[in-house]
Amino acid sequence: MKKALVLALMLVVGLSAFAWAQAWEGDWSTTISFSPSATVLSDLVTFSSSLDVTYTVGGWDFESKSGFNASGLSSLSFKATGTLGAFTFTGNMAFKPLNLVSQDIKYIGLAPVTQTGSKYVVDEVETCLQTPSWTYDKKIVTKSYAPAFDKLTLESSVSIAGIDVSGLLYLKGVDNAQAVTYSTYEFTAFPTQVGKTGTTSFTYVPASSSSALTVESTTKVGTGGKLTVSGSFAGATVTSYTFFNLTEPFYNTKMAPYGKTYLKDALKLYGTPSGLACDGCSFFFNREYVLIEGIALFNDCLTLDASFDFSCCDFEGANFLFKDIDLGIAGITLDFEVSFTTTSKTMELKPEITFAADCFTIAGQVDWADNTISGIEILGLSYSHDFNGVTVSFAATFNPADNPLVGRYGLGTITHYGASKMHFWIPDTNASNLTLNSSNQATQPAIDANGSGNWAMWDVYCSKEVATVINKLSIDYDGDSCCGGAVSFSVDTYFGTLKRYTLQAVYGTYYIDLNNDGDFADTGEDIDFFGTDYEYTDATGKTAPTATVAKESSDPCLACSSDLAVSEYVKTYADYGTGTDVSTLLGWIETDADFSVGVGSGFSLTAGIDAAWYGWKSLSIGLKFEW
Repeated sequence: MKKALVLALMLVVGLSAFAWAQAWEGDWSTTISFSPSATVLSDLVTFSSSLDVTYTVGGWDFESKSGFNASGLSSLSFKATGTLGAFTFTGNMAFKPLNLVSQDIKYIGLAPVTQTGSKYVVDEVETCLQTPSWTYDKKIVTKSYAPAFDKLTLESSVSIAGIDVSGLLYLKGVDNAQAVTYSTYEFTAFPTQVGKTGTTSFTYVPASSSSALTVESTTKVGTGGKLTVSGSFAGATVTSYTFFNLTEPFYNTKMAPYGKTYLKDALKLYGTPSGLACDGCSFFFNREYVLIEGIALFNDCLTLDASFDFSCCDFEGANFLFKDIDLGIAGITLDFEVSFTTTSKTMELKPEITFAADCFTIAGQVDWADNTISGIEILGLSYSHDFNGVTVSFAATFNPADNPLVGRYGLGTITHYGASKMHFWIPDTNASNLTLNSSNQATQPAIDANGSGNWAMWDVYCSKEVATVINKLSIDYDGDSCCGGAVSFSVDTYFGTLKRYTLQAVYGTYYIDLNNDGDFADTGEDIDFFGTDYEYTDATGKTAPTATVAKESSDPCLACSSDLAVSEYVKTYADYGTGTDVSTLLGWIETDADFSVGVGSGFSLTAGIDAAWYGWKSLSIGLKFEW
């Protein structure tokens, strides 16, 4: 921390003199945060700093961005943008100053909990679950890093006779393929815990030893590219995307984890590559995607988009998307997609609704199932008003699981865990470098059917409180400070409901597709490592769905001659029961306030306070220098 603070001071002094002497632009900001409610010493005080510098010469912008934390330089990137004749060029290069090389986790005083009668006790305190578990006096985590090159992108574009052409070169550095060593704990049988009666003997294997776990990177390294050609025809926009050893997901694929997928976006690509198709620098063709947008064959009542997708060996499919079909009822429109492959055709119909509200902003959706509209669900509403530079806004949700109007808590809840926790062993999947033998069977699982293998610690909290946010009140102000700078503050206060939960039971299953047949139905492929009465099930009572890792394939049309088939992973579940309601004044959940005061036109001081129902979350102070 001292080194980081000294470095920050040197930066601000040096940059001040440099900025006044040169025609450069940039900003430097630093924040120190205190978390009074932190349960780990390393989280009590955190430091972050960023430095952005831009220099313009000859119509070109050269930019560097650096990030710092308590360990020193944490991120570094460079960017250049400019023109040469009719061509526009953009280059980006990124480094990883702190690339993980090894991680060692050691537990001091590790032992099974003691039993007094039918009760299990740690340091004369009963455990929250009356079941065998483990305890330790101290946990030591040691990590080592090495600087690494991350990636390089070079893009050029030009417009000729109404045709836009751009090319992208993508390079993923070999440093990303470096293996990482991990410490582990070895048991010769199932550890004694929960419903298992096994062994309490173990062997600690440090990351520094020759027998430490070595985990190979799954990141593909090498070179890829994309050629994009776009133009207009008969009022529609036609775009061809040609990929060379490069992959790019659909837009809805990236939005799915946030629950924000819409049928009208079904044909859009995300816009940035997700990585290479194969390792190496072979610049081979792997995909052609043609997108036609805005086909106006139906006057003004709807628009049609179409796409055609090809891999290096096959026709992958064609899609036709009819958008904004107006029903003339309450602002409801329909989107209709027809998808073809060489052997199938599928159709999908989805309604959308637009609210015409002058005073309130309304979020809602159409209740839709089996092609039947059963109603309109109002997810939430918000209102905002300005008073001489002060903006007051209020938002309410009627569906906490899906309401973007409440801000950062519009898609979930706030969870705070208690201080007490229990410790259990679970199979260490870092130990599983799965391969296939001559019989096409998976080898080297984390543990075998007897529990012999590598294990890692799983910490489970004894209690938790979960707040569901349903209202948000915000006050924002922007104005002038006394010294020629600007002053601003924002205060966000959240209200909702609160429940307290207590740990009832733990469950776990290790899945390994030993026979490589795509399921876990064979003997020894689902190991209930807490006991047969404590197997993992998901919310629907089903066992875990499959997950996949790569294995070699002889099909030359598959990228890199690889297929996704072999799978293994650990599934755990902590059951906290139904919970009990907890009351707070006015249903208050959290208040987050941020302040900024300018001292002159290029220097500002910042502060932040964040408090929740369980105590102070963070206190932060910082400064920002711009030139």
